Amino acid sequence: MIQRRVAAARRFNIAGRLDEIRVPTLLVASDDDMLVPPSASEKLAAGIPGAQFARMAAGAHACNVTRAEHFNLWLLDWLDGE
Repeated sequence: MIQRRVAAARRFNIAGRLDEIRVPTLLVASDDDMLVPPSASEKLAAGIPGAQFARMAAGAHACNVTRAEHFNLWLLDWLDGE
């Protein structure tokens, strides 16, 4: 079952529709994320009009949990700018 989920995730590609996103968007990535490399999040941000990209040195895949204080400061700052 896990193999099917991984295969489905690899096939899922919305890159051609990113320009349809019309809401404020912040993508946050962590350099030590073993599941989604920061370059993938950076590509998503580049494809979404007006999106912002933030990158932290550590925090892994769930950096919003593992580095919650740091993440929340970024998020609040971003929300204040919107």
